[in-house]
Amino acid sequence: MTVRLVLTHGILLGYNERHAEALPLLRTANEGLARIYGEDSLWMTQSDGVLVSALLGVGRAEEALPRIERQLARKLRIYGPEHRQALLERRGRARANFLLGHTEAALAEQQELLASWLKKGDAMRPVDLSPLMTHLVDTLVQLNRLAEAQTVISQALARIEPQQKPTGYETLRLREQLARVSELLKDDASAERLLRQNLAEGRAAMTHGEWLLGWDEFLLGQFLLARGNRDEAVALVKSGHAGLLAALGPDDRRTRQAEALLKQDGRTGSGIATAPVTGF
Repeated sequence: MTVRLVLTHGILLGYNERHAEALPLLRTANEGLARIYGEDSLWMTQSDGVLVSALLGVGRAEEALPRIERQLARKLRIYGPEHRQALLERRGRARANFLLGHTEAALAEQQELLASWLKKGDAMRPVDLSPLMTHLVDTLVQLNRLAEAQTVISQALARIEPQQKPTGYETLRLREQLARVSELLKDDASAERLLRQNLAEGRAAMTHGEWLLGWDEFLLGQFLLARGNRDEAVALVKSGHAGLLAALGPDDRRTRQAEALLKQDGRTGSGIATAPVTGF
């Protein structure tokens, strides 16, 4: 397999958030591309970017940060501070700082980036803003600034949702974050409404075999199970697990999470793996 094909395979795994599987492929591709094309080549820029995403995805921020700083310096020199490429590198740096425990530094940079993205108006891409908002919400939740997290994610959703008809990945993930914050704020009615909306729109847009649909089924099932709605919850968790297993395999963290819930009801201690599910 050529170095470029190895890179492509790693990128596809990363797109499905299978970062642990992608990482060894991306390391191999990165080393090969550096040897063939040199450290300053465009191939290395792309390779470093996806390798950094995988490293952050598995929590290896200390290894990711020097690569981010190197690429950021290069892109600032070539494009300037307000160019999309420079902003994306800064987004990665803020995430790395968050994972390293530098929460206030991460928050300051994320807030600056949000202001820069929003100034772009119609030129702002949902694919760029959505990960930043997810990271910003993580930071605000860590700091227990829940009301602020709810406000910023609602504002981002209001910007992105009208641009994505039918519902796109970024809208679904932002809505998932808003549901998460609503639950932390003890607003269970809003959290359930958002999770149900995600699942309904996801089912309209995707087939059962796509992992995102399985994940949305699992999230709603987990939420309902914790609130005693056992019959619907079991059906959703079983269906979600089946979808995740088929799409991602048994070793993916999301598959394992759904499997664990099937075996153990965290609230009551009773297993649900053998509970009857009508029509499944």
